[in-house]
Amino acid sequence: MTLDQYLSKKELIHVSVGEIIGELFYNNLPRSGGYAKTRGYILHNRLGFTNDQVFCRYIEDSNYYVRLCGAPDRISLEDKLYVDELKTTSNRDITFSKTVGEYQVQFYMFLTGIHNGRVFVYQTLEKKLYSFEVKYNEDLVKQTLEDYLKLYEAKQKFRKNHHG
Repeated sequence: MTLDQYLSKKELIHVSVGEIIGELFYNNLPRSGGYAKTRGYILHNRLGFTNDQVFCRYIEDSNYYVRLCGAPDRISLEDKLYVDELKTTSNRDITFSKTVGEYQVQFYMFLTGIHNGRVFVYQTLEKKLYSFEVKYNEDLVKQTLEDYLKLYEAKQKFRKNHHG
């Protein structure tokens, strides 16, 4: 088999960390409207979570080549380098936002090569900022990406079978 034949068997897909997180965590949940997104954007800026640098990495899966990209909310240098993710919520129970942030920061650590992560959750009703350190877990990233690709493949198959 030639290299061209081998490469032609796999599809290259482009996916962002935000797409993965959105699909796996928010797909069936009501999403915040424009006001909440604007408020979140303002809080990100006010609290200094203003990174706009995008990091990308190519990953080979058994069925796909994946170009995974994402922009962490902040990379900070204190006693060491950290990848920081800020979530905002009006829910009194911050557990869901913390969990989503932990998965998200795992992907950003994977992309940047910085293996120190933190999740910050700003609870808007109390106006309180919580912070949590996150230990890097590459196996979690790979398993989560695999779960996303299974869902991606199922959706592609459905579209092909039901949309011509």
